[in-house]
Amino acid sequence: MKLSYCLVFFVLLSACNNGPNIKDLNYPEETVANVIVDLYVASEAVKDLNPEDKDSLKDVYKAQIAEIHNVDFHLMEEDIALVRSNDAWYTKVHKMVNDSINNLEINFQKITAPKKTKRIPDKKLKKKK
Repeated sequence: MKLSYCLVFFVLLSACNNGPNIKDLNYPEETVANVIVDLYVASEAVKDLNPEDKDSLKDVYKAQIAEIHNVDFHLMEEDIALVRSNDAWYTKVHKMVNDSINNLEINFQKITAPKKTKRIPDKKLKKKK
């Protein structure tokens, strides 16, 4: 009797689905994260435009993102939805996304920050005269 209960328990346990799995994705998790980063960047790029321009430009950006990452955007949207359906997985992928965006911001600030110049000491200026 105990054996039959154990057998039923293990059958039910193995039948339970723990939710979406990385094997269910159409593309690697890193690719999904990179596409999400690019979607955030594209969204920021069009945020101040009027609605008509924003919609058409978003479509252009989506096509470019799909081409850059060599993905089918419909399959990528499925992957993004799958990741969002699992809180732990979403948190993991979104941390990758946030880290990438933070790195982009740091690199952008390095590029756009004015270069600090060193002041030439007065002694060197007097010698040149």
